[in-house]
Amino acid sequence: MNFESIENQESEKDIVKEALEVKEKLDLKLAELNTSKTEEEKEKILEEIEELKESLQEKNGTLKKELVAMAKKRAEDIRRNEEAILKENSVFVLRELSKNENVFIRLGVAENLNTPVEILKELSKDKNLFVRQEVADNPNTPIEILRELSKDEDYRVRREIIRNPNASMEVLEELSKDENEFIKNIAIEELKKRKSEKI
Repeated sequence: MNFESIENQESEKDIVKEALEVKEKLDLKLAELNTSKTEEEKEKILEEIEELKESLQEKNGTLKKELVAMAKKRAEDIRRNEEAILKENSVFVLRELSKNENVFIRLGVAENLNTPVEILKELSKDKNLFVRQEVADNPNTPIEILRELSKDEDYRVRREIIRNPNASMEVLEELSKDENEFIKNIAIEELKKRKSEKI
């Protein structure tokens, strides 16, 4: 429990205590009203009762607002904690799945937009061509990994790098000199496209 939570609880207790004190005074005044003898005494007590009622309503209103605010704050804290737990668990699950022997499961991790960079880095060295291809295609794959994949022996991996928006001009320049004619041509086209967009 944090300091703010303790402080809020103390504030809530104070308001409840004050409201109970006002309620006690109100009960006493009502008892006095029954035993008062003159009209003047009754009128004075009735005025005090009205004041106490207003005070009690005000404190109840304040308490209600504070309780609503605290409930919202607690709900937000719970939501944030749940999100943090889900994110942590999600990363753990993805890390475990990235080591699975089934290539289709590793493919799913490689193309997942929530897969952390460190897992993408490991999968970029996967023995399976299609897993590396998905890493090259993933828009969250950083330039450092794409630079390494641009040297991949299979042209299909290099092709996906050209399509990736994270591929730098430097990497595209290198691929425009690729020994594979197909890769070379699409890299040149992508370079032309990006240069024209800058104009």
